[in-house]
Amino acid sequence: MPALEESVKRFFYGRLAKAATKSRRERTFYVAVEDLRSVAAYERTTRRAVIRRAQPGASTKR
Repeated sequence: MPALEESVKRFFYGRLAKAATKSRRERTFYVAVEDLRSVAAYERTTRRAVIRRAQPGASTKR
């Protein structure tokens, strides 16, 4: 994940390998910085809590 806090960009780009595409051609995709920030926030909060609860021996109490 790129450093988003200091970013002045509006979009980031990525590449999808040709082996993963239907046309067997490499593809470029673009993602808005705000969307990446939302994913990063999810990873730091909700996702972490769900993984913690799913681990064996985890307490159901908060």
